[in-house]
Amino acid sequence: MKRIGCAVAVVAVLALLDVRAAEALNITPAGPGLVAFTDYNSTIDTPEEWLIYLGISPEPALSYKSEVSGTTGVGNDSGPFAASYQTIFSNTATDPSDALITYLGGSAMGCASCYLLVKDGNSSPAQYLFSLAGWNGTEDISLTGFWPKGGAISNVAIYNATTVPEPATLGLLAVGMSLAAVRRRRGQR
Repeated sequence: MKRIGCAVAVVAVLALLDVRAAEALNITPAGPGLVAFTDYNSTIDTPEEWLIYLGISPEPALSYKSEVSGTTGVGNDSGPFAASYQTIFSNTATDPSDALITYLGGSAMGCASCYLLVKDGNSSPAQYLFSLAGWNGTEDISLTGFWPKGGAISNVAIYNATTVPEPATLGLLAVGMSLAAVRRRRGQR
């Protein structure tokens, strides 16, 4: 009887995990998480521009970007996490108002403070910025209803405002601390 109870509990937990994995973060132009929108139609790529146009300081670092390309609907991905994510643009492959960003596997973004920028550049507003607070880095991000009557998504980008030291920097710090500890031990003799 205990085995049946344990089996039922395991199945219930697995079912909950399966449902959780299928959830998506749904983002619309007027949806929750909207931080700002602007008619500035160039890429926001300096600390001053982030502060002036979107009120964010320090400048977030680009983690992932996908640009509409060709007729397949699959975006042209770049950034440090390009191998971990994929964006499929929809409605039309070259003039999309919807997109789906999916986690493929590998390294996931740690997003204590991440932002999603959805850009057209030729319409008003030219771009929308959303806070991804609460996004775990593996949930799908579903974008719907952007510029449905005159305009289209040209690219999406995820920026991370959390400063995380690079592995090489952490390695140098560890070596330095080890040398300091050895020197301290020698001085105590």
